[in-house]
This record gives sequence, C-alpha cells and structure tokens, in this order.
Amino acid sequence: MNVKTYLVKDNLPDFHWKLTKEKSVINGYNAVKAIGTDEQGNEFSAWYSTDIKYKDGPHNFANLPGLILQAEVITPYFKTIFKINHLEILKENLKISLPTKGKIVTFQEMRKELNEANKPVNEGVEK
Repeated sequence: MNVKTYLVKDNLPDFHWKLTKEKSVINGYNAVKAIGTDEQGNEFSAWYSTDIKYKDGPHNFANLPGLILQAEVITPYFKTIFKINHLEILKENLKISLPTKGKIVTFQEMRKELNEANKPVNEGVEK
C-alpha cells in the first residue's frame, strides 16, 4: 500500500465462543451456532460445520470445531453478515511461501501509518 510492503503479524481475536445446540443447514452443510463477544462488548454469532475439519472462517473468525460458514457481527452501529457462497476443497496442498521483504507490523500499526500517510499535506494557507 502506498508503494510500501507491510508484513502484518497479529493474533486472532478471542471471541470467547460459547457453543450452542442450535442447528441449521447452510449451502448443504450441517452447521451449529456459536455465540461470542470481543473486548469491546460487540456480539458475534458464527455457524460452523464439523463436516469440514478446518478451524477457520471469514475475516478474523476462527477457532471453532469446524469451518465457519456464516458469521454475523453486531455492534451498536451496524450489522454485517459473512456467508459462504461456494466451497471448493483442493485435492492437493497449496504451497505457500512466507514473504521475506517488508516491515513487520501489527494491523493497528499498519492502519496508523496509512492514516498518517493519507492526511493532507497542506491543509490551507497561513495568513
């Protein structure tokens, strides 16, 4: 971004998941609901499938006993829903190599730098 390479290294947030017994079917997969909160008190719900053994999901959602197929973010200001549209599990493992160039920062540090870089250089004329 801005002709600068960042290596963002951060921890996934802990949503303090509570597993429920509520069940649903999402795009043909059996799913179970989990409810969580973050440090700011925002509420999250996630529908995960133990039929798919990956403990991952969209955005920063993870650490449930299966793949998260749908997640809802509820704050005082907005509600956002992430929902799986299509899933393809590859037969071969992808080879992912870690980048070697760039500044190692947390997401917050990168965001702060980008905000500083996007401030107007000249905010007016002094008299």
